[in-house]
Amino acid sequence: MCPRVPPAHAAPAPLSIRSRSALQCVVFALATAACGDGSPTSAPDNPAPTITSLSPASVSAGGPAFTLTVNGSGFIEGSTVRWAGSARPTTFVSSTRLTAQIAASDIGTSGMAAITVTNPAPGGGTSSSSSLEVVAVAVASVEVSPASDSIVPGETRSFTATLRAADGTVLTGREVTWSVADAGVASVDGTGVLLGVAPGQTTVSALSEGVTGQAGLAVRPGGVVDGGETTLGSPGGDLTLHFPPGSVSTATPIAIAAHPNPPAHQSLIEGTAWELAPAGTTFAAPVTITIEAPTGIGSAGVHRWNGSEWVPIDAHAQSGSSVSGTTLQTGLFALLSISPPALRALEVTAGGTQSCAIDTQGQAWCWGWGGDGQLGNGERDDELRPVPVSGGHDFATITAGFYHTCAIDTDGDAWCWGWGDSGRLGTGSQARELTPARVTGSHRWEHLSAGGAHTCGVTDQGEGFCWGWSVGGRLGGGNIHSQASPHPVSGSHTFSMIEAGGIHSCALDDQMLALCWGSAAEGQLGDDSNPAQVPVPVAVSGGLDFTSIGVGTRHSCALGASGEVYCWGQGAHGKLGNGDTQNRLVPTQVAGGRTFAQLSVGWEHSCALTPEGEAWCWGEGEYGRLGNGALGDRAVPTPVDGGLLFRSIASGDWHTCGITLDDEVYCWGWGDTLGTGEREDSAVPVPVPWPG
Repeated sequence: MCPRVPPAHAAPAPLSIRSRSALQCVVFALATAACGDGSPTSAPDNPAPTITSLSPASVSAGGPAFTLTVNGSGFIEGSTVRWAGSARPTTFVSSTRLTAQIAASDIGTSGMAAITVTNPAPGGGTSSSSSLEVVAVAVASVEVSPASDSIVPGETRSFTATLRAADGTVLTGREVTWSVADAGVASVDGTGVLLGVAPGQTTVSALSEGVTGQAGLAVRPGGVVDGGETTLGSPGGDLTLHFPPGSVSTATPIAIAAHPNPPAHQSLIEGTAWELAPAGTTFAAPVTITIEAPTGIGSAGVHRWNGSEWVPIDAHAQSGSSVSGTTLQTGLFALLSISPPALRALEVTAGGTQSCAIDTQGQAWCWGWGGDGQLGNGERDDELRPVPVSGGHDFATITAGFYHTCAIDTDGDAWCWGWGDSGRLGTGSQARELTPARVTGSHRWEHLSAGGAHTCGVTDQGEGFCWGWSVGGRLGGGNIHSQASPHPVSGSHTFSMIEAGGIHSCALDDQMLALCWGSAAEGQLGDDSNPAQVPVPVAVSGGLDFTSIGVGTRHSCALGASGEVYCWGQGAHGKLGNGDTQNRLVPTQVAGGRTFAQLSVGWEHSCALTPEGEAWCWGEGEYGRLGNGALGDRAVPTPVDGGLLFRSIASGDWHTCGITLDDEVYCWGWGDTLGTGEREDSAVPVPVPWPG
């Protein structure tokens, strides 16, 4: 029998590092010495090793698994590293270095952990402990998932909270407190389970260590259909479901809510696809569906989605009437239009001889003079009402010049049509185009502006190009001839927009600074000089930050970052808006002290919108283009008559157009471009009869 070997060190009792936030101990079990022949025990063959340092010296509480490096001396093969009393997978590197694999589950809350190393028998010794600090990591963000959801009264939904450190590491083991903003709408327990109480909207909050995350919860009208008579309505009043007694065989939570992503259908009206939860509910008797169709829709019907296509339910009803469906075994209803909804205008532009707009489906419409093909409908006739531009293009933005028009489609391709003299269409030739012709090159365009006899644009990379008539240096490419294809603007500028005017151009770079080039004799370049021409971009004086810029024939205006408008160049007709008719070589603030949100510069006048949508115009008033009920010039901003509120405005040569907050198009000024069907001028806004 071998004699007992006294322990090298007394080992402390193991402690759980996850259950304690103070000292965390690591214990090493002593291996027994080898037995001799019964003679007295000799000194250990393998003496106790020494720990001099640990790497890392600290770890984050709740952090990920890591490799611990132990540095010291006296380590031999078979040495063991212990964490919390248990041996960790250990690799012997050398007599001065060991590594151990520490799992994420080993790392608890903050405190100090003791690390020990034991050399193997015979005579193995335990090192003195070295402390490893476990540092508490602060919660930097709380993300509640789902970000929004909806239920009915009596229904529950589970929310979860993900806690992250500043570096994005997910933190676990932290306390989370749940609450709702309106206990009358829903309640929540300590685990994030929500219970619908009554219809309404509320906010779900998760709080951990002073940091809060939130999500939205809607409790929809509805509840438990228990076989009695029940009527439910959609939040917008578009759809009503009536459940006769016994229509549902078992108690089921039922509600009507807008379907977030309804399957596509050519006549599906936005916001009128309704989901009946839960899907797959079986009704034992027919239900009555009352349809309240949106304004402007003549008739409507109820359909269901069968997983692959829309299927009508027996019959359709006129707006406001009722229809009884057969027994339904689906949770999805959709209110569909029989006739398509009326088209709405998204953008309008005013040129020299024509006006154009884009509707909600990307179709372009133009009206006015058509002798050079500027209406894009394949004809050369004048049109006093909007006519569709040919080609079936899906346009995103449109711009009208004097005798030509250009647009960008949703793929970023540029198209131009109308008079092609001097190459202003950018098609590589000077030919007239009666329908949209693609601008040459492989660029993807973000911005276009059609001027008097040239066009400029900005690509998705911020590159500036101009083409067309080059006289006066208006193309910005130096002393070049007229160009029938896009030619780069000189300099290494990154542009956000370029506006082409009558005989000059101006732009904003990515730093909101203005640059101009072209004919300069009346100060329209704004650089405090008036040479005959400058064929390359020059900085506008003053170093002001601008959010948009526009150019006329011999003047320029820009909208300041704080909503003020500045103009420079020729002051005739009061077009600079500063109260007189003098030329200005540098930006001069428009009178009145108003704050504007949008600016549009025409040939001899300008208009701007306040943040509320009020329209103000100044400059030459001939034909009534200022919209104030008179024909005289105005040297300061003057309100447009009619009390209309606009979301966009466009100043042309002799007229102005705008889109109201109700998506209606109005124009005023020269009668041939107003789109009313008549040639009569108007000094106040008149509605454009919109197609459909």
